[in-house]
Amino acid sequence: AAMSGRKESRSVCGCCSYKEPEAEKDPAPPLSPKEGDRRCTDILCLLLFIIFFAGMIGLAGLALQNGDYKRVLNGVDYRGCICGTPSKLMNDGSCTEVEKGSAGSFVPGGSSMFGVPLAVPSSPDLSASTVVVCAPACPAAPVSSGPFEGVQLACYDNSSQTVFGTGATYSEQLDSLDSCPGTIFATTAPARSIAGYCLPKSAVNSNMTGLQMAVDKAVGAGTWASAVASLSQAWPAMLGLGFGALLISFVYLYFVQFCAGILTAVAIIGFGASLIAGGAFFILKANAIADSYDNVADSYSQDTNWQMSFYGGIALEVVAALYICIIVFMWRRIFLAVGLIQHAGKALRDVWGVVFLPVFFVPLTLAIAALWCATTVLLFSLGEIKSVDVPGVPSGTLRTFVVDDTIRYTLFVHLFGLFWATQFVQAFSELVIAFATTHWFFSPTVDGKRQIIPNTTLFACRTVLRYHVGTAAFGSAIIAIIRTLRAIFVYIYDKIRRGNKDSTFLRAVGCLCWCCFWCLDCCMRYVNRNAYVMVALSKQSFCPSTVMAFSYIARNFLRVGALTGMSTVFLFIGKLFVAGITTAIGFAVFTMVPMYADETSADYVASPFWPCLVIFGVSYTIGSLFMSVYAIAIDAMLMCYLYNEDWGFVDSESSAAIADLNSKASKEGSSSGAEYRDRGSDEVGERVPVAASDGRPTYS
Repeated sequence: AAMSGRKESRSVCGCCSYKEPEAEKDPAPPLSPKEGDRRCTDILCLLLFIIFFAGMIGLAGLALQNGDYKRVLNGVDYRGCICGTPSKLMNDGSCTEVEKGSAGSFVPGGSSMFGVPLAVPSSPDLSASTVVVCAPACPAAPVSSGPFEGVQLACYDNSSQTVFGTGATYSEQLDSLDSCPGTIFATTAPARSIAGYCLPKSAVNSNMTGLQMAVDKAVGAGTWASAVASLSQAWPAMLGLGFGALLISFVYLYFVQFCAGILTAVAIIGFGASLIAGGAFFILKANAIADSYDNVADSYSQDTNWQMSFYGGIALEVVAALYICIIVFMWRRIFLAVGLIQHAGKALRDVWGVVFLPVFFVPLTLAIAALWCATTVLLFSLGEIKSVDVPGVPSGTLRTFVVDDTIRYTLFVHLFGLFWATQFVQAFSELVIAFATTHWFFSPTVDGKRQIIPNTTLFACRTVLRYHVGTAAFGSAIIAIIRTLRAIFVYIYDKIRRGNKDSTFLRAVGCLCWCCFWCLDCCMRYVNRNAYVMVALSKQSFCPSTVMAFSYIARNFLRVGALTGMSTVFLFIGKLFVAGITTAIGFAVFTMVPMYADETSADYVASPFWPCLVIFGVSYTIGSLFMSVYAIAIDAMLMCYLYNEDWGFVDSESSAAIADLNSKASKEGSSSGAEYRDRGSDEVGERVPVAASDGRPTYS
């Protein structure tokens, strides 16, 4: 049936039917004043979003009113005293917080130290229960020899004051605490203060510092002290290079439109050559192994190294042959993908405002995460200090901070709120980019210049705020649900694994489930991005737009596959380009500029490795943010092309983008998008022109 004869079906939130485009009306680019009436989409989802976060605000207010962050951040000792907070011991041995200067009050040390109470210090049992002890500082002078090497003794008196033992041997430290009026504890030393808690410096005493031990072994002793010193001296240059990464990202986005074809050729040829060269290398290695057997018939065939080299080389050559066949079969689609990438670069050049969106939305996301962390700490502090009978603890009673199940379950809802809020910000930015780039794609060209509306990015933001905030809430809710389910799975899996540490089957099931959640998350984020483009094109809600996007992806999977492969290469090269150039500049600054390279300078950087490592991580993140804008623009180019190919809204005379892309996609090299249209060129079928009522060709 011709397009003019199609029936309409309206959609609401949760319904997957969609309203087909109308051929009778004059088409116009998205955001154009002539595009027709838009309606608010997914209103129910928007209401749920508002209600949910109103509840989250109420929860945060409750936590702020009743919580005490010092319980979590400062730590609670075995008596129930909050470290660093004015306290008073009660008659039953418990501890309560009081006003500073109150009668009988004292202030415990501000650092939380883990120690083992010694019932008989002369014959210590270090396997007893570990408790928290408040200390004025972390232990730094352990026993240096004997069976108790790495242990430091401490006296914790009735006023919750800590005095450390002194001496190189256990007996010397015990003698120095001979007049201790309280309990003697054994702790590990030396320790460093991390977020108010004393944690051992040596990985021998704690698995928590295994990463530090590995880095120290790889880079050299004293690495952490050198890292802190170097970072503290280099931070002004690091901050400047962060802005430099922004500039390099802009430069890459601008020039990639001119060199997309070259990068494609290099990537395709390089990957194929590496497969062929790798296969040849392993085959030659297998021949060398065979020659070493002095012509003993067939004896080398039993050699494991020969088998791995020979069959591995053959496998690589087979993969190389398949790769070449795929490239030959898909070369036209690869040209189309390159054209889409080039047009995405041109779109970002003309609609340059969308490139700055990460500059605004990333700080907003960080602010949301900071508020969430503060609320989480306050929620944890709503727990109670309860008494537990534990043998070996002074007085036999351990008062510990306990978080009940209600708060734990509430934290999962709170975690869902974090995912929903951050994904909502990302969905909003993706919708803005989708609107701006689709408007560019369908805008006519006059005298070589795109006729786009002024301030396209701001106009796109206004349109999304007015009509499609509910769609952003819907799409972000799906991602938030998936990630919350993944977090719940990790929580349950961790609890089960603690009792079955040696279960290989359990680890395999855990890895499989984790991979499934990860794949589901990636797929939904990709579908969401394309759905937002369809929202801009079709003016419909999330569900029908998702169905349309999925339909286009399924019917054109070869084109989508070619574009995804090419865009992945471009984006990865872009991230490495931004990070590599920025890090190289940083290394040159720290090793060649006298301010940082001269040992007599006050800003001397002793170890450029650590500042350069941080610069690489930060610049790679910045590059990833800007490449994500490019990724959405590329997806939008493909969806626009397929949408126009399917419905024939704009012909090649009014859009240079469609004319150029059609010349790359058509076997005949046609320059007219209206001259040939097939509904998903990856399907086997014949393209039959049908005249529409307005005189434009459509297809049955």
